[in-house]
Amino acid sequence: MPRPSPADAHLPLTPLDLSVLLVLAEGASYGYGIVKAVSERSRGALELAPGNVYQALDRLISRGWIEALGPGRLPEGAAPRRRYYAITPDGAGVAAAEARRLKDMMPSLERVLSLRTGEG
Repeated sequence: MPRPSPADAHLPLTPLDLSVLLVLAEGASYGYGIVKAVSERSRGALELAPGNVYQALDRLISRGWIEALGPGRLPEGAAPRRRYYAITPDGAGVAAAEARRLKDMMPSLERVLSLRTGEG
């Protein structure tokens, strides 16, 4: 069994926190851009309320997992009136640890699903 990483102490993540981190792992974005990206990636299955996303952004900033970008660090073509966020190395580590945790759970989940559908 692999040794736990320091990031493992923060697991499990909420679906909202993980969704935000996964979007920002692909590049900086702003609040409503994150809402749209999560909806698109989940094919509409996960619709986030903007107010919840902004609370999550504040929480993730306080944990040091994301940061708000200042004027000199905005992505190219960014609208200056928007507040952009980027994942930090610690945030990337926590997201990767959660992805590993979920991946490790897949065999058990597949067994449960096969029992429920009569395939197993």
